[in-house]
Order: sequence, then C-alpha cells, then structure tokens
Amino acid sequence: MAQEERDFAEQHHDLVIDFLRYKRLPMGDFYDVMIFGYLSAVQYYFRNPPAGVKFKAMAFRAMKDSILWEGEYHSRAKRCGVTVGLDDVSGTLTDSKQDTERRVEGRALLEQVASMATPREAKIIRLLVGGSQPIEECGRTGL
Repeated sequence: MAQEERDFAEQHHDLVIDFLRYKRLPMGDFYDVMIFGYLSAVQYYFRNPPAGVKFKAMAFRAMKDSILWEGEYHSRAKRCGVTVGLDDVSGTLTDSKQDTERRVEGRALLEQVASMATPREAKIIRLLVGGSQPIEECGRTGL
C-alpha cells in the first residue's frame, strides 16, 4: 500500500468497528478475516476511483464479501470430511484371529467412509487397507 492509502485506511478504521457492530460479529473471530476486505477496498478506491460510490459502501461490501468467502472456504467438503484412522480398522480386516463382529464393524466403517469418498479417496482407502480388489460393496469399482 502507498503511504496515502495507509493514511486513508487509518483515518477510516472506525468503519471496521462499525461493520462488526452492525453485523453483531465478535471482533476476535472476524476482525482478521474482514480487515483484508477493508484494505482491498481502500486500494481499489485509490487505484480505480468509482464514480458516485461512497467509500463506506465499498468498504462494507468488501468486508461482507471477505466474510462470505471465508465461510465458503471452510464449508467445502474437503475441509468437512469424516476422519477415520485406518490403523483402527486395518488390523480388524487383516487379522484372521479376531472375532467376526469386529471384522464386520471394521468393514462397515470402511464401507461408510468409502461411500462418502471421492473415487480417488476410495482407491487410497483400498490401498492403505492392503487390498487390491475394488470396494464393490459401496459402489466403487474399477478404481
């Protein structure tokens, strides 16, 4: 940022606090996320001055967008997946001395995980468990 932009951002920093209060967002959780939207609005305001748009409107929109993007980022499926330790399951599937109930539970758990996994993840699960046959029970074949 240029010095002029820094000075402007500092002078109008109260907009950040106003936005947090208006949206009833806790500062500790959202300040770090939305400040980047605010600073990008300052840069855009100086580098591409909009005709007839007030800075406050630009800043509020940019801060709102940065919070929305952060929410989308964290709600993506790859960040909200089910985590299962293969160490817990793999021994139950390969050890013939263990009782049938544990093997059935382990297999059911693997089937559940593989059914929610992408084809590539299902292939990785199959390889980590040590089998080379497709997991047919959960609809994943030919991987």
